[in-house]
Amino acid sequence: MLNNMIQLIGSALKEALEGIKANKETYLITIGTTAVSMSILGIFLIVYFNIQGMVKKWRENFQVVVYLQDNITKKDMEKLKSYFSSIQGIDEYLYVSKDQALKKFRKRLARNQTILDSLDVNPLPASFELKFKKKYRHYEKIKSIAEDVNKFKGIESLEFGEGWLERIETMLFFLKFIFLAVGGLICVGIILIISNAIKLSLYARKDEIEIMQLVGATDWFIKGPFLFEGILQGFLGAVLSLIILYGFYGMFIDNLQASRFFIGAQSFLFITPRDVAYIVLSGVLIGYAGSYVSLRKFLNN
Repeated sequence: MLNNMIQLIGSALKEALEGIKANKETYLITIGTTAVSMSILGIFLIVYFNIQGMVKKWRENFQVVVYLQDNITKKDMEKLKSYFSSIQGIDEYLYVSKDQALKKFRKRLARNQTILDSLDVNPLPASFELKFKKKYRHYEKIKSIAEDVNKFKGIESLEFGEGWLERIETMLFFLKFIFLAVGGLICVGIILIISNAIKLSLYARKDEIEIMQLVGATDWFIKGPFLFEGILQGFLGAVLSLIILYGFYGMFIDNLQASRFFIGAQSFLFITPRDVAYIVLSGVLIGYAGSYVSLRKFLNN
């Protein structure tokens, strides 16, 4: 049973290769178009996952800074500490005194100490630095906690990059939407392109197919070679798209590293091995779908 199946698959694959060889101009165009289309999809994927990775790193170091008034009482300070301890989303909080704040500021302005030396008093306020648990590092949850903190007495102001956090989350949502929409359109387009290529192959072998049907050939025996033709086109298109992507990625990184205005080009990553596998698998499935569409229409007619 297994041997028969292997022989059938081998025979179908052999015929598929012969079919591709017989219509190589058409299939080369189809494979090339598939590769370019999937490369566009790959670019979206690289950009999206790199932005997502940067946002993830930013969230890991994210904190809310609560600036205190100079005249805050010990009682109000204790109330704040008690509140921070009671909130489930706060992972830890750190009190930074006025002197500690000035010391940190001096380190940041190490080359411009003369600016600080001219100050008679310490203008920096004391503060609390709040760090959040992973599942709470989202705009709506942090905003809710920040609004509650702001109601306490002795609070000067809060800083948590409110505008940036909201804009980044909105941007990620739209990027994901665009990726899915463009990806869907590209996949449909590739299916139609492969479907048309298979259709040409089917009509070129129409008489042969009719004879096979008359002598009682099984569906697999008829469909197999054409399904493999589509699968091979999708597979080769996906592999070629990865080669194109990697070439453009290398050129892009070289240009970034040569630029004086960009730091950390090495942190801009290529797609992961898992994503590579997904792209190849997508190519195979798209190729299969293209063949299936043509075969269904052709055999039903």
